[in-house]
Amino acid sequence: MRHPRGRSRNLLITIVVAVLICVPTGIAIAGPPPPADPAVEQACSNRYDEESLGYQACLQAATESPPATTTLITAIDGYQPDTPPAASDDSTVVQYCDTGNGTYRTGAADCPRPITCTRQADTGKYQCLDPTGIPINPPGDICERSPAYVCTYTSSLTSEQLTAGQSAPLPTDLPSPPPAATTSQSAAPQPTSTAPTPDPTLTPTPAPTPTPTSTATPTDPVGQSVQQANALNMRIWLEGDLTAAWREGAASLAAAVKRLSAHAAQPGVIGVKFAHDLGLTGFPSTRAGAADLQRFLTDTIPALRAALPAGRNIVVDVAVPELGCGRNQTCIRAMRTKYPLLTVPELEKRLLGAVDAINVTGDLFLTDYQTWKITEQAARRNLWLELARLNWDTRGPALLGARDTSLVHNTDTSPLSAAAAKQKVTAVVDTPVQLARVNTVVLRTHRQTHDGDIWRILNADLHSNQLWEALRARRALGKIAVTFNPADVEKSIPEDLKIVAQIASTVYIFAQ
Repeated sequence: MRHPRGRSRNLLITIVVAVLICVPTGIAIAGPPPPADPAVEQACSNRYDEESLGYQACLQAATESPPATTTLITAIDGYQPDTPPAASDDSTVVQYCDTGNGTYRTGAADCPRPITCTRQADTGKYQCLDPTGIPINPPGDICERSPAYVCTYTSSLTSEQLTAGQSAPLPTDLPSPPPAATTSQSAAPQPTSTAPTPDPTLTPTPAPTPTPTSTATPTDPVGQSVQQANALNMRIWLEGDLTAAWREGAASLAAAVKRLSAHAAQPGVIGVKFAHDLGLTGFPSTRAGAADLQRFLTDTIPALRAALPAGRNIVVDVAVPELGCGRNQTCIRAMRTKYPLLTVPELEKRLLGAVDAINVTGDLFLTDYQTWKITEQAARRNLWLELARLNWDTRGPALLGARDTSLVHNTDTSPLSAAAAKQKVTAVVDTPVQLARVNTVVLRTHRQTHDGDIWRILNADLHSNQLWEALRARRALGKIAVTFNPADVEKSIPEDLKIVAQIASTVYIFAQ
């Protein structure tokens, strides 16, 4: 028989537990997630396992703060950007700072991404520019609460729009940057110029040897392409991949580097790409493969630094499969296991500080994410949002670019309607530009023959299509690049490049 005092103690514990359950205490009690609309449920399941506490917390956060007038991603991630104050009526120039982690502050001192807003004499409104001179919205919610700003972008999206894969629409004709707020160089080259100045956001790499004189003749296909692109005032990268040459031995690598260096000495060339989707092919996903990859970088990067003319830069293409998972930990673990050379830690330790620019390919694993109920649109948003949080563009320093191969077709006429073309361009161009602050979106390709098929963005014979027109509407952004093979053109190098310049301010010219 138990002592009466024991029964009293048990009764007291029971009462206390009941009170804790029934009375709000600020402590989260595990239970079924609150009701949520399908858009919220889909977005949360894209980022978390549905059985996890993170999934429940995601639903709770979105339910308590319905994302009707803000982006669903902001609500789910659990933070709201700080709202910088609007400019006073008597200010001519106001500066804000995008800190890179979703918050903003006034002033541009020690800022990784300053935003400059200048009052226009003709309209009296403030026009804001990013560091490259591209017109953008002011930060925070200023567009919603102040008519004193030029707001060319839709500043917020509903949850339905975001889930449908929409993005803030871009203007078809962006205004020219005002003189008082332009940077040392406009992001889009001016048509009256005869020779482009290298992109100011690139970090010139001094060569230890004097600048060599180009031995490439302007009449060879690569030399002619460089000459024509330079006359069109396009920024020029040389498209190469030194992986195969490196595997053939030191002599083969030296010869390949020498050829690239000769072409890089021509006017208008700002850099060289030396690897295509680094680590994805050519290096087995093993410890031995990791060692080979590191030796490739250790041998190739110094060889390029020593041979390239002063001021030329080096860029590499990479894929980062885990970024498309968002916050879905099961997806992240699976992608890291399948692609061990392409994890964020592996790529950061090998590339940040070693190269001048990184182009992240955004369309290689889109169907893989469906295993975790992550749609193609959600995977693209996840990738660029997660990449923005990594801040590679300020930690390297590495100029950040996007790369995509999904806009090409292998028929004479593109099958896309105007609506479908607009949706594709929104996903491929607008999303990385808006979410990840990418400097360039590299589109592959103008024309390339592969396995008997001809792949292009245009229609045959350089005829336009709905996709091309959607890209032309973004030409003023100055952020589109197109790969170009001088040995595989539609009509001629001059004619083809003149058409490419309708949409692209940058060209990657195949040089191997």
